[in-house]
Amino acid sequence: MDDLYFPIIEQDDYEAFRSIMHSELPVAYKEWLQRHAKRVTYYRAEGRTIIEVKVKPDDFAVYLHAGSHGANLKSLFDFTEFFGKRHKH
Repeated sequence: MDDLYFPIIEQDDYEAFRSIMHSELPVAYKEWLQRHAKRVTYYRAEGRTIIEVKVKPDDFAVYLHAGSHGANLKSLFDFTEFFGKRHKH
């Protein structure tokens, strides 16, 4: 199975992501963290490897603009995988 790349959004960056993605993200950062934890738990229980990648709103905005992607959760996860693979050490 392929690895799954999950975005880590810092609390200080959350509102910037919300301004880009609007209703795609919950209003409260705490709720975002809860959803993230549930996703991680679910996929790890399936035996999947989760790679958490810190993402920044400016990088995400450039990615959206460069590829004419919609500002939605799918694009956020696609960006996270692209960024994570590109910056692997």
